[in-house]
Amino acid sequence: MDPRSPVAVAASPEPGALPNLAGPRRERPPEERRALRLGLAGVVLAFLTLATLHVLTVRPFLPADERAHTGYALLVGRGELPTLSTPTPPLPGIPTPFGQRLRLYTANHPPLYYALVAAPLRLGEATRHPLVGVAAARLLTALLAGAGLVAAAGLALVLLPGRPQLAVGAAGIAALLPSFVHLSALVHNDALGFTTATATLAAAALLLVRGPNRGLLAALALAAAAAALTRASGLVLVAVAVLAAGLTPMLHSRRPVAARLAVGTLQAGLVGGVAAAASGWFYLRNRALYGDLGGTAANFRLFGLRPRGSTTLDVLGTRRFWTGVYDQLWGRFADMQFLAKGTLALPGRLLAALVVAGLVLGAAKAARSRRSADAAERPALAGGRLAAWLLTLAVVPMLVVALADYVAQGGGTHARYLYPGLAMLGLVAATGLGALPGHRRGLPILAVLAGQVVLNLLLWATFLSRTTPGHPSLAAAVEQGVRATIGLPAWPVVSAAALLLAAALAMCASALSVLAAGEGERGPG
Repeated sequence: MDPRSPVAVAASPEPGALPNLAGPRRERPPEERRALRLGLAGVVLAFLTLATLHVLTVRPFLPADERAHTGYALLVGRGELPTLSTPTPPLPGIPTPFGQRLRLYTANHPPLYYALVAAPLRLGEATRHPLVGVAAARLLTALLAGAGLVAAAGLALVLLPGRPQLAVGAAGIAALLPSFVHLSALVHNDALGFTTATATLAAAALLLVRGPNRGLLAALALAAAAAALTRASGLVLVAVAVLAAGLTPMLHSRRPVAARLAVGTLQAGLVGGVAAAASGWFYLRNRALYGDLGGTAANFRLFGLRPRGSTTLDVLGTRRFWTGVYDQLWGRFADMQFLAKGTLALPGRLLAALVVAGLVLGAAKAARSRRSADAAERPALAGGRLAAWLLTLAVVPMLVVALADYVAQGGGTHARYLYPGLAMLGLVAATGLGALPGHRRGLPILAVLAGQVVLNLLLWATFLSRTTPGHPSLAAAVEQGVRATIGLPAWPVVSAAALLLAAALAMCASALSVLAAGEGERGPG
């Protein structure tokens, strides 16, 4: 019998494993660890502050899909799993807004998110304060998204352990994307979809980099199962998790190839089996009820949507698709109202230009210094870490192709369908900014985060103005929005938010300065 503790046994690598290709785990200096925690706390604080403004001021069910998501959760709380033909349950004392569909067209989504938010909604219903229940469900959704931001920072640290400022930058850029802030403050399942997907990517990358580990394998299986139980896009994450589990023994073991294949197949089967056991029943139910695993065709018929007469490749080849998706990330809010028009689209496009310039500059610097690179890092780059990079990055094009296929079938160009890859998009953006002049003090990333905060506030006020009868000025819209929902004048709410946002940016600035200085002393790795 093994005398070690169960934890030690679970954490031990398989017999015959190679030494960790990524090298020994470097213990970060205390100052760096404190800076990482400070920077990530600043990112989460800024995100939750902005999201709370939306929670408190966006009228319930003004976003058209929120009533359907809320109705689904209420029924799950009552022990009922709805179908696409189930009527939307009413909330006591709250009329159904004009023009909103009365069927639960969200019922083709898996139930994990709805099971989580059912408790606050049911509590609000039971206490005859349904709007309080909706606000609590919104806040819970924002907190779930906040957990995903922590996972995004962890993923960045696994992929680029020597560039901790990029972990803060990646989480921050993802967190402060205006459409993500808005949707994470509503009763929508996209926030949990981001969190479960990012947790799966982080666990997969960590397993590939560190090598065989029973605890990590279990965490990967659970994260993938949660992703599949949240949205159909989670099936892409299950595929990534299965591949990561299967590849790990091939990269880290001295055993014969046949033995490594056997272990890899067993691990892949375990991860896939857990995900199938957790969510397979729901997708089989969809297929039985609607004819396909995602219930997409039936939902299209419900909305009267038909194929556009173009193929997926046709959609991918249009400039309108790419610019529409990208601009939408920067300001498409409720009721499909497109706010990122004209000058409001410029910040997103400016960031894209800066990121591309930084990536080109960084690639040129890397090419010049390649010969002087530490040879000890090359096996790691060629092994686990390279595999982790390729596998996690591949999620983004897979999601883009899936979105283009959805559009070709007649669906809308919903950029939120890319949220499962948002952590990788944020990391790519932070990597580009981290190669620009001033990066040794973290200035490019800080400037972008500050700009995103300002843009979020502008879009929030603009949204309130456009959705308030009479379309008042921005200041008047904010005043009316705050008073209508929480019965207080706007100035204390806005002042408190401004102080919290200033504190969050100060925390990020301090952290980025420390982390960037540390990178400069030892060089990026």
